[in-house]
Amino acid sequence: MIYTRPTFGTVFRVNRRFLWAYLWGWLTMSSWPSGTNLAQHFEGPLLWAFYVLSVFCGLICWALVRGNISRIATNLKRDREVAKFNSHGHAPRSDRMANRNDLKSGGLIR
Repeated sequence: MIYTRPTFGTVFRVNRRFLWAYLWGWLTMSSWPSGTNLAQHFEGPLLWAFYVLSVFCGLICWALVRGNISRIATNLKRDREVAKFNSHGHAPRSDRMANRNDLKSGGLIR
């Protein structure tokens, strides 16, 4: 088995998802009405809509972080399995080509 480490694309995708999680987390914090002056301008159902929006953004952030952690765990598990597999043997080697005497002793030619 040749694979020994995660590819650049895998690392890039995990980091991109962490960046998305960070942006959703920032949106969660910025859309929470009591931390900003939104609570002064809006009342009733519209204010509750900002609370609901903030909670949904937080859930998305949590799901992205959780998915990333599971992807990292999967990559680490695969790396351990590959290292364990590679430790059991050596790299494949090519065999020598059969010559005329080998073919004659094997009964393939006369």
